[in-house]
Amino acid sequence: LKDIGKRAAMLAEREAILAMLQRTAWNKRRAAGKLRISYKALLYKIKECGIIDPRASAEF
Repeated sequence: LKDIGKRAAMLAEREAILAMLQRTAWNKRRAAGKLRISYKALLYKIKECGIIDPRASAEF
């Protein structure tokens, strides 16, 4: 039951972070401010959740 709760919390956190990143046009500093967490914490959570910036994978 604890694992289910952790997974649900991580998914909810991931969705909130993704929504804020999209709302701020992937400006991580602004997203961190609006989420009321530090920039460093946001970077850690992005890495932890496996969020990939779609602009980074674009081919030029």
